[in-house]
Amino acid sequence: MRILRSLIDPSHISTRIFPNEDIDLFIAAHHNYLLAFDNLSYLSNSVSDVLCQLATGGGFGTRKLYTDQDELLISVSRPVVLNGIENVAARPDLVDRSVFLTL
Repeated sequence: MRILRSLIDPSHISTRIFPNEDIDLFIAAHHNYLLAFDNLSYLSNSVSDVLCQLATGGGFGTRKLYTDQDELLISVSRPVVLNGIENVAARPDLVDRSVFLTL
């Protein structure tokens, strides 16, 4: 996974900790060509939905800090690599968008 990430998106951080908030995932996708998450054991239904949006193209909108009416919009479509001992992609929509490799 680290070698694949280094070929596609050279960064000094090869794998990341999975973020707690959806906005953090969209920001990470906006600044990287490939997201790689290691040692996952479970994905919630909402996280699975967000990963589907990242795979096929989706957007996120939130209010800009210290403003009342300005909005921050992020639109991305990125590949995501998930690594874990168990199969973390369990929902059918995420499974349809996935390629599984067993080593």
